[in-house]
Amino acid sequence: MMQQKHVSLAIIALLGSLSTSLQADIDVYGQLHLSGDWVDNASIADTTMTSNASHLGFKGEHPLNYGFTAMWTLESNIDVAGEREWLTARNRFIGLKHEYGTLIAGYHDTPMKILGESIDMWAETMADRRNIIGSGDGTSSDIRSRNSAMYISPTLYGMEWRMMASVGGDNDPNMDSQYMLSSSLIYNHEYAFIGFSGERQKQTELARDHARAIAGVRYAGAKLNVFYEYMKSDSIDEFSRQGYGSSASYTLYDTSLKMQAFYADNNDTRANSDALSFSVGLSQTFSKNLEMYLLYAQTINGANASYALGSGEHGDTYYGDTAGDDLMGVSAGISYRF
Repeated sequence: MMQQKHVSLAIIALLGSLSTSLQADIDVYGQLHLSGDWVDNASIADTTMTSNASHLGFKGEHPLNYGFTAMWTLESNIDVAGEREWLTARNRFIGLKHEYGTLIAGYHDTPMKILGESIDMWAETMADRRNIIGSGDGTSSDIRSRNSAMYISPTLYGMEWRMMASVGGDNDPNMDSQYMLSSSLIYNHEYAFIGFSGERQKQTELARDHARAIAGVRYAGAKLNVFYEYMKSDSIDEFSRQGYGSSASYTLYDTSLKMQAFYADNNDTRANSDALSFSVGLSQTFSKNLEMYLLYAQTINGANASYALGSGEHGDTYYGDTAGDDLMGVSAGISYRF
């Protein structure tokens, strides 16, 4: 592990030196995101500081003949709080861009995940949508897919189509993925958008189908979104469930009021397995780079449910001691993008 870390550091140092000499071709970007969290899981209250999807990335483009452009990205998580290993993989790919669309290959967010993130007011915080959305059998449909290729269509009359296929690999850390197909279709207008996504994951002992639909309106400083998903799993513990949600925000000058709520219906094979997660808070933008926020989040579990706070790419995930435990928390964070 130490040798791998030294190799990663050497690669970053090399890319950093290249970016200095070839600044027009290589962009260095990233985010530093820290939060202080207070969480009550029904039996104990705890206070932590965590690094939330902090990352460092390098990307570049190079024009080719016949209207093609080569493009690449190399992005890694970094732990600003200093609690864990760092330089773990985020989106990493190489591809070709043309007026007829973009084709990339490597490791990337699925179209299903990208669609869900588009309505998340508190992504990568304690109140992330993935506290409820995209889970239900111990795995997630909001993933990055390894060993995959994705086609992104050109935007035509506000519409964009994405299709991703994985040729196999460890998409689920507990199972070897045999294949994964994920697609989305989005129509985006100045004042409204609507999107649909479908996904099929097949592992050795699990096959999961997932459908998702979103819609939203926006006018002046106001945004309102609605969400629906359906999950069906064919495995030893077969199940299906539905999920619903909404999110809203209002921005006045540089201050935004944000709130969202998501509900996971009962697993059809387990009574009282439903859960509700909701959150509300304020964020303050000091520049295009710097944002601070304060939020309150709560997850209310049914008697046989164990949904969490801080799921997804929040630095810590907080669970109850037993099924049915409710959780509530307050998080104060700061994010700087460069």
